[in-house]
Amino acid sequence: KYLFTDVLSMVATNPSVVLIKELIESQEIPIEYAPQIMQSTLKYVKTPTPELFNLIFSLVKTAQTKSTQLYSVTCVGFSDLLHRACINPTSMSVEFPTRVYGNFCNPETSFIKEQWIPYLNTQLESSEHKSSQEQVILIQSIGKLGHYSAIPSLTKVIQGEISHKPIIRSM
Repeated sequence: KYLFTDVLSMVATNPSVVLIKELIESQEIPIEYAPQIMQSTLKYVKTPTPELFNLIFSLVKTAQTKSTQLYSVTCVGFSDLLHRACINPTSMSVEFPTRVYGNFCNPETSFIKEQWIPYLNTQLESSEHKSSQEQVILIQSIGKLGHYSAIPSLTKVIQGEISHKPIIRSM
């Protein structure tokens, strides 16, 4: 039944990611199945362009109101994609066609520093009224990113400024 969306997620070209986003937002992909599709899609992205980053970022924002599971998978998976494509030099050259297109991004890319990290920081700082699960998602997303700008946020978590719960502080 979902062969087409499974194939789309494994192909993970930029047009297929656009189509997956549209199918999720129009609920043609059931919300229970969407996290699996997004996890696979983010793992297999071929060309991580700034346009694709903006597209996935908008999906993260809409997923936050639709489903906790979809939000968690998309948020953590997107941070992992940014780490692999922009921050880790080994995965940058091994997983993506940088010899053909050049580097798609780097740790200083404005999207990471001006949109993604501030978004995660804002969500984390306003997370005292959120569930422990949402706090863990945000901490994992910041940690998976592996960017030096995330250190102050993680330090606040460790020091108990975000939450006094030991499970949150130990993440």
